[in-house]
Amino acid sequence: MDYADKLRERRDSHVVVFRKFVSLFKDNKNDLYCFVEGEDSVYYGPRIYQTYKTNFHFFRCSGKDGVLRLVKMISESQEYLEAKVFYFVDRDFDESINDPKIYETPCYSIENLYTSREVFERILKCEFQLTNVDEDFNKVVDLYVKRQQEFHDAVLLLNAWIACHKERQKNNPNVTKLNLKENLKKEVFYRLVDIKLGQVSQKYSLDDLQKIFPEVGEFSEEELNTKMIHFGSVDRQKTFRGKFEILFLKKILEQIASDANKKSPELFKEKVKNTLNLSGNLLSILSPYAETPECLEIYIRRYLIDQERIGLPIASA
Repeated sequence: MDYADKLRERRDSHVVVFRKFVSLFKDNKNDLYCFVEGEDSVYYGPRIYQTYKTNFHFFRCSGKDGVLRLVKMISESQEYLEAKVFYFVDRDFDESINDPKIYETPCYSIENLYTSREVFERILKCEFQLTNVDEDFNKVVDLYVKRQQEFHDAVLLLNAWIACHKERQKNNPNVTKLNLKENLKKEVFYRLVDIKLGQVSQKYSLDDLQKIFPEVGEFSEEELNTKMIHFGSVDRQKTFRGKFEILFLKKILEQIASDANKKSPELFKEKVKNTLNLSGNLLSILSPYAETPECLEIYIRRYLIDQERIGLPIASA
C-alpha cells in the first residue's frame, strides 16, 4: 500500500466518517446521508437523484466493514433515530446480511450490474447507434455472450480459490485477508486471462495463484472442486467477482470500438463511428446503462412518504 492509499484509508476510516456525518447532520437534519464502501457513489448517486431532489451526501467508508461499523454507531445513538440514512454494501462471497437498514447487492457487487447481456445491448444501441434488426447488432451480441462464457470458464478456478479463502477466513478470523486490489491489479489480471474478440483463454494455474499470494495456504483439490461444482449451478455473471467481470467488459468494448472505427472492420459491414472513451472511471461512464434492480428501487424509495409529509421536494415520476 503506497502513501496515497494509506492517506485515503485514514480519511475513509469509520471514526473520521462518523465525525463528518455528525458535523453535517447538526444543521442539515432533512438531508439524505449515504454510506458506501468506496467509489460506489457514481452508481448510486444518479439513482437516488431520480427519486429525491433534496440534498444528499456520500461517505466513503473504507470497505464493507467500515459501512457496517457506521450502521452500528448511528443506529445505537438516540440522536440519529430520525436521520435519513442509506447504507450500501456488496454481497461478495459472504452470506446475506438480511438487515432492512442496509442495501446489499443481489449479485457479487455493483460491477456485476454493468456486465449483463441487456446492459451490453444498451451500450451498442446508444454508443454504436445499432438496433435490434441490424445484422451487426445480433452478431456482436452473440459474440459477447460467447466470449463471456469463455471468460467465466477462464476465471472459474480463480473465483473458486478466492471463495475458498473467504470461507476459511470466516471460520478462522486469524487467517490473512486477501489484498486483491494490490495483488491482482489490472495489469496482473490481464496476464492471467487473455481476452480477445476471437477467444478468451486461461493463462494461469493453481501454482501461479500461490505465487501471487504467497502468504495464503494451499487448498485441497476437494475444497476447490466442491466450490467449482457449486459455481456450475449458479448465474456466474452475477456470482463471480464483479471487478473481474467489468475488466472483461472493458477489454471487449475497447476492441469492439477499435474495430468499428476501422475503414474495413471485421465485426461490422462498414465503419461505425463511435466516440466511446473508456479511459476514465468505467463505473461513472457506463452508469446510465447499468441495471437498477427492483430491490434497489424499493430501498431507495423508503423515505418518500416522509419527504412528502414534511413538504420536501421529490423527483417527479
